[in-house]
Order: sequence, then C-alpha cells, then structure tokens
Amino acid sequence: MNQDTNTAIYTISVAADILGISIHTLRMYEREGLILSYRKKSNQRLYSQKDLERIVCIQKTINEDKINIEGIRRVLALLPCWAIIKCS
Repeated sequence: MNQDTNTAIYTISVAADILGISIHTLRMYEREGLILSYRKKSNQRLYSQKDLERIVCIQKTINEDKINIEGIRRVLALLPCWAIIKCS
C-alpha cells in the first residue's frame, strides 16, 4: 500500500526520533513559523513524510549553510503561498 506523503501520521515523539532531534526543536520550528503541524481535535501534533523532509531541509540549511532561523523565515516569506501549499 502506498502511503500519501502528505498524510499526517507521525506523532511529535516519533517524528523527533526519526529525525534524531528533540521534541523541543520541533516545537521551536513550529513556534518560529518554519513548519505547520497538523493538529488533532485533542491538540496532538502529527507530521507527514513531507513535513519530515522539510525539517531535514531546515536542519541542513541551519547546520551546513549557516543560515539562521530568521534568515530562513525571510527566504520563505519571498515564496508565494501557492508554490508551497497550492493556495489560491
């Protein structure tokens, strides 16, 4: 069975474990506006495979390219929303 890469299936602890980062880091990325997690009615965060790929890209940008969170936010602000989430 092929899983849709946009389907939010990973809890925050599972996502952190897969990525090798802390839960605190995931919460910080969300608080800083770099990622948007899906929230269940119980307020539990869930992440998709695409979310995990985005987080890996964010980590690479911070660690290898030496761009800080504010720099990433500014670059993302230059992109039209339809290029990211297919909005109108």
